Amino acid sequence: MANPKIVILGGGFGGVRAALDLSQKLPAATIILVDKNSYHSYYPDMYELSSVVFPGGSRPLGRKDFLAVKSTLAIPFKDIFSGRENVEVKEDAVLGVEPKKNEVILSSGLLGYDFLIIALGSETNFFGIPHLGEKSQEFKSASDALNLRSALEELFLSRGKLEVMSVMIGGGGFTGTELAGELAFALPKLAKSHGHPAENVRLIL
Repeated sequence: MANPKIVILGGGFGGVRAALDLSQKLPAATIILVDKNSYHSYYPDMYELSSVVFPGGSRPLGRKDFLAVKSTLAIPFKDIFSGRENVEVKEDAVLGVEPKKNEVILSSGLLGYDFLIIALGSETNFFGIPHLGEKSQEFKSASDALNLRSALEELFLSRGKLEVMSVMIGGGGFTGTELAGELAFALPKLAKSHGHPAENVRLIL
C-alpha cells in the first residue's frame, strides 16, 4: 500500500514512539494519533507534582507553582510532533472499534484506517481489595497528582495539631516506590508549614 492511513489509539509512551518511528520510516503514510488529551503524560516524574514543596515551607504554593511543574509532566503533542507533517493528533475519546469495517468509533464520529495500533494504556487495578477504590486517590494523571497534593493539604488542615496521621500508598511498583521516597522528604516540610509535628505523620508503603 503506497499511502497507508495509520491510526494510533493512545498517546502514551507506546503510541508516541510508534508515531515517531512510523513518521520517519513511512513518510508517505498518513498517521493519526488519537488521545483524549492534547498532551503526553510523562509518568516517571508524576510523583513530583503531588509532593512539590519549597524548602522550609517558606511560602504557600500557588497555582503558578503547580502549573510550572505540570508543564514538565504534560508535554503537548504539538511540541512532540513538531516538523512531522504526516502526523496528525486528534483529541477525542475512543468508544470502540469495528475491525470488519476498518473503523474506530470516536465520540465525534467514525474514523477509518488501513492499519490500527492500539496503545491505550491501563486503568488502576485495585485487585479486589475491599474499600481501596472508594477510600483512595488514584494516581494515573497530572490531574490525579494535583488532586493528591490537594488532599494532603486538606488532611493537615482538617486534623488537630497533635493528632497522629497516616498516609498509606497502596502498591509498591515503580510509581508507588518513587512516590513514597518523595513524600518521605516532602511530608515533614508540609507538616511544618501547617504547624504539625513531623513525627506525628506516618508514611506507609
